[in-house]
Amino acid sequence: MRGEQTGRADLLNPLLLGLPIPQLVLAEAKGKKGSYIVIDGKQRLLSLSQFTAKPDSVYPPLCLTGLKIRKDLNGKTLHHIENDPSFQGDASAFQNQPIRTVAPRNWPSAEFLYLVFLRLNTGSVQLSPQELRQALHPGPFVTFAMKRSGESKGMQNNFGRSTPDFRMRDVELFVRFYAFQNFIEEYTGNLKLFMDKTCFSLGTSVPSRIILYNREPCRG
Repeated sequence: MRGEQTGRADLLNPLLLGLPIPQLVLAEAKGKKGSYIVIDGKQRLLSLSQFTAKPDSVYPPLCLTGLKIRKDLNGKTLHHIENDPSFQGDASAFQNQPIRTVAPRNWPSAEFLYLVFLRLNTGSVQLSPQELRQALHPGPFVTFAMKRSGESKGMQNNFGRSTPDFRMRDVELFVRFYAFQNFIEEYTGNLKLFMDKTCFSLGTSVPSRIILYNREPCRG
């Protein structure tokens, strides 16, 4: 989850206070029963994952911050709360707090998920098509594209940043380069569909099919 190395503790505060949080919107992955694409709620799930992490997890467990009503819980992780007898009621309340979730199944096409994305984000910052592309077409190619674009100083200069672009605009530009380099003869004018098909094709084919270069594809 690019740009989100740590979750946000303030998203957990309502759960500890017994207050509702916005629902999660998932979509069951085609051909992978029980696997889901996160349409809305990635930050909430990341925060929950890190808050419930064990001390020896890859990411350090997330500590609560900014609690004004329950200041006694600030600085604590779920591990601390569960192992402190004085907080047993809080641990139980958190673990039993419901989170509403909507999970469409048998969705007709990627266009349907893009429409859901846009409807959920009307009036706010719209999510990048590349974010959905990463979820729909996982594999070696999209992993490679995210890693190489994130490490590219030239790409960072293009966007006026010193870190990878959290909206994945750098990844999208990177994918566009390889789309035209590998499949230009298949381009019919629909750039989004062209890039979707590129991620699907390169992500599920043998690595030798990908035309790769040692130099960076784009420099500022």
